[in-house]
Amino acid sequence: MEFLQLLFFLFSALMLYFKPELKFLAVCFAVLGCLCLIALEFYVNLWVVIPIGNL
Repeated sequence: MEFLQLLFFLFSALMLYFKPELKFLAVCFAVLGCLCLIALEFYVNLWVVIPIGNL
C-alpha cells in the first residue's frame, strides 16, 4: 500500500514536470495518494492501536 501511494505521488510529480497542461490529472493522482495514506492509517489503527487500548 505504501508503494502504491508513492507511485501515485511520483506519477503526479512527473506529470507536472513533463506535461504541466495536464494539471487536473496530476492533482487526481495526488488525491489518490492521499486517500491511500488515509486508508492505510485507518487500517493500522483498526488492527494495532485499538486492540492495544483494550488490554
